[in-house]
Amino acid sequence: MVKIEMKEINCNLCGANDYKILLTKNPYQIVECNNCSLVYVNPQPTTKELKQLYSFKKKYHKELLNKKIENQLRRGFETKLKLIEKYKKSGKILDVGCSAGVFLDMMKGKGWECYGVELSKDTANYAKGKYGLNVKINELEKIKFPQNYFDIVCLWDILEHVQNPLRSLVEVNRILKTEGVMFINTPNVDGLFPKLSYSILAKIFGAWPNAELPHHLYYFSSKTLTQMLMKAGFNVISKDFNQISTNYIIRSNVSKIIRSNVMYDKNIIFYVPYLVLLLMLSFVTKLFTTISKIKKDSMLLVANKIK
Repeated sequence: MVKIEMKEINCNLCGANDYKILLTKNPYQIVECNNCSLVYVNPQPTTKELKQLYSFKKKYHKELLNKKIENQLRRGFETKLKLIEKYKKSGKILDVGCSAGVFLDMMKGKGWECYGVELSKDTANYAKGKYGLNVKINELEKIKFPQNYFDIVCLWDILEHVQNPLRSLVEVNRILKTEGVMFINTPNVDGLFPKLSYSILAKIFGAWPNAELPHHLYYFSSKTLTQMLMKAGFNVISKDFNQISTNYIIRSNVSKIIRSNVMYDKNIIFYVPYLVLLLMLSFVTKLFTTISKIKKDSMLLVANKIK
C-alpha cells in the first residue's frame, strides 16, 4: 500500500486535543471532540496529498464530463439558484469548490459576475475551458480576494472537504460585502441515517456509509456548524434539512467497496449482508424523516455577517 503523508490536528472548532475514536479505517480515523462534539478526521492528509486526490487520474469528478450527469446537476442547482434570488438578484458571486463550473455557468447565464475557487486543476481547467469562467486554482485563503468584494458566496458541499473550515469561513467573512449573503450545503452527521448506520453498520461491519474517506475531513451537525459560523462572525438566517437519496447512498457505497483497498480490507462477499442492511436502513430513515420532524441527512444554511 502506498504510504500517505498525514498530519495530526487539534479540533478546528474549540482547539482542544481531546477526542474519542469513532471509526478507524487504515490509515484514517474519524474522531469526535470530547469538548465540543465536532466530528473530524485525525490525522488528516496533507495539502499535497489532497491535491493528488482531487484529480481525474484518481477519478475525482471525472463523471461530470458526462452530459447526462451535467444535466442532473443543473436540475439540482435550480432550487439553489431560486433560493439565492430570494436574497439577491445580481452582483458578484463566488463559488468555493466550484468543481467543473456547472453552477457558475447557470449563474453567468442569469447575468451574475461569476468567480470560482477550486483545488483540483483538472475540474478547474475544465470549467475555464468549457464555460469561460474565472476560476482560481488554490485554497481560498491563499487567493487574497479584495475585502468586502462579493454579494454572494456559496459553499456547496465543500466545507467538509477543507482542512481548516474555520479559517475558510473567516476569509469568507472578510471578502463578503456587509450586506452580502453566504450559502452552505453540507451533510448532517446528526441526521437519522448517519446515526442509525453508525450504531448498526459501523458496529457490526466496521464500515460507516456516512464516512466519505479520504475526501470528507469534517462531519458537521447543525450545532457544531452554527457554533463555527458564529465564531467566524456570521449570523444564521435560516436552516433547511433534506434527505440524501437512497440511490446516491447505494451508488456511493458500491463505489467505496470497489475501492476496497482504500476503504475496507474485506472480501467482496462480506458486503452482501452489509448492502442489504444498508438498503433497509435507507428506506426506513426515508420513511421516518418524511412523516416526522426527525432531522435529515443534509443541511443548507443561509448566513450573513454579524453587524
